[in-house]
Amino acid sequence: FWKNNIRKAIDGKRKGTQVNASSIDAYVAMLSSLSLEPLNIDSKEAAYDILSAKGADEILLLSKQLMGSEFNFANGALIGGNELLTEMFLHYGEYLIKHSEDYTRDEILHAKDWYDAYNNSHGGAISGPGCI
Repeated sequence: FWKNNIRKAIDGKRKGTQVNASSIDAYVAMLSSLSLEPLNIDSKEAAYDILSAKGADEILLLSKQLMGSEFNFANGALIGGNELLTEMFLHYGEYLIKHSEDYTRDEILHAKDWYDAYNNSHGGAISGPGCI
């Protein structure tokens, strides 16, 4: 969803977009200083690069899901309507990326599954994978 809308905004296309370019620009500005620096993007292109990265590296996979989650948060998707809880949830993902050497591949992939569940819930009460 976000990868396609961001690509259309970069290309200046309006047709077929669910989120307009000015909203995406506002979200990028918000996300440039959200939480920790691993995903503090400064452009639509930087966001697109993260969302369209290919590979099986656990940090890459977590980064892709988390970037989508951060755009969902910027778009108003809050877990149970709670902004602080959602911010802390996102902070946890950025912390894992920043300190990935302290975690196993399985722990990072488990977290990736939580962000995938959040993205699929549209900010509702998420039902993610069980705890390790």
